[in-house]
Amino acid sequence: MLSECVSCLSNYAVGIYAPNVDFNPHIFRMESLVRLCDGIYEVPATDCSFWAISAEVLRNTPKVDPKINRLGWGIEYLVGAVAKRKGLRIVRDYRFMAGHVRSRGYDNSEAFRQWKEFTKSVDPILRDEMSALVQQRDQLVVNNSSLNPLVRAGTALHSRVVRGKLIVERRLESAFNRAFGI
Repeated sequence: MLSECVSCLSNYAVGIYAPNVDFNPHIFRMESLVRLCDGIYEVPATDCSFWAISAEVLRNTPKVDPKINRLGWGIEYLVGAVAKRKGLRIVRDYRFMAGHVRSRGYDNSEAFRQWKEFTKSVDPILRDEMSALVQQRDQLVVNNSSLNPLVRAGTALHSRVVRGKLIVERRLESAFNRAFGI
């Protein structure tokens, strides 16, 4: 995965690279994403639990005051806004799956409150770009917030099937590569 990450950052004008993460709020409809190359798609946000950020983007990302946003919600949009302003892509590599515990370990309502305060502290130009990424994300993400329990169950089942399929594909590919020394 590391060599693919370096390739993307070096050859495809990528500012943020991330694998797929098996527990995250950014589950996108693949058919709606722009394909960069085999298994790699442009996304409006990645899960920042596991990602790579280009040096140019890091150098230009404003510092985040932990007194305002200690839990970090919205950081992916800030860093993404900097990448977009530099003309760089945000990508997710669906060929790789990173594992994440099935909880966040903090209070979501407190994280949301901090995010709202954090967005007020950001330069208005970056704030507008962040808002654009949030809107794009909301249009592309698989929505599991329907009031209808059947819709929620169907969406959850679909997401699990897609994730399961990816995991099985990765395991088969890995076994094949080991068996044939690839």
